Amino acid sequence: MEDTTIEARRDVLRAADLDARELRQLLDLAARMTELPCAWTEALRGDTVILPTERRAVSDRLCLATAAHRLGMAALAVGPGELPLGRDETTVQAARELSRIGDLIAVRADEQETVEQVAAAATVPVVNLGSDSQTPIAALADLLAIAERFGDLRGVAIAYVGPGEAAHALMEACALTGTQLTIAVPPELPLSLDVLANAERLAAARGGELRLVEDAVGAVAGAHVVCGGSLPETADDGEALRRDKALARYRLDERLLEHAAPAALMLRSGCGERLAERTAVLQALLYALRRGDWTGAD
Repeated sequence: MEDTTIEARRDVLRAADLDARELRQLLDLAARMTELPCAWTEALRGDTVILPTERRAVSDRLCLATAAHRLGMAALAVGPGELPLGRDETTVQAARELSRIGDLIAVRADEQETVEQVAAAATVPVVNLGSDSQTPIAALADLLAIAERFGDLRGVAIAYVGPGEAAHALMEACALTGTQLTIAVPPELPLSLDVLANAERLAAARGGELRLVEDAVGAVAGAHVVCGGSLPETADDGEALRRDKALARYRLDERLLEHAAPAALMLRSGCGERLAERTAVLQALLYALRRGDWTGAD
């Protein structure tokens, strides 16, 4: 069987783990895989991707299994309670053992720290399907949906309204593509200052624009695309109430969309949203990380 192992192992734990060229090529490849999803069915035949998750994550398992199937891979999901994550020792041990039987690991964790621990201990590429503060696959799926609608991402005015942590990956992805992004988040649920500073640096280098405004209406005014964000569910009733109160004026709905440009594209956040785009992004990313080829030409 052809050896598909790449020389330098790569992880994608956040959008900024890609450079601008890789992100552009990845989106182009995902678009091609959307049109011809089964054209790569022999590319990674015999390989295995393993999904350890701390959540039920039905949509993650669905997208990953479909993406893997279209590459000829096997996809194995390990659900909550079956493989303990979230504690330093068990996370490290799990990552090491999964690296011995899998060719890639796609992890869904409650905290970004757990994702990073998996990547630090693993010896195969690791993909972050989503954590409390980074959702790179969802952000790239958003950009793929926007590109499908508008073509070139440059010149498209994008707005985000919602909790700060849910905006991190979209900020980085938009910055890398030189896209205009305006953000409004509740002061009670702020952005990470470190992520913001890095996104601003990337945006300046790529000719993009990142703007922060105080109110949701000001963010969506004239926008071609309006994105919403959400946080993982919490069992803490007090925390849930605090979030609801903070987000009361930052909810993506039809009334808010009236302030956007005519026929604006609305991209809601949720586990059942943009499954086709998320699948295509995963298919392209698994291929690229395993083959070291971001164009699909190999």
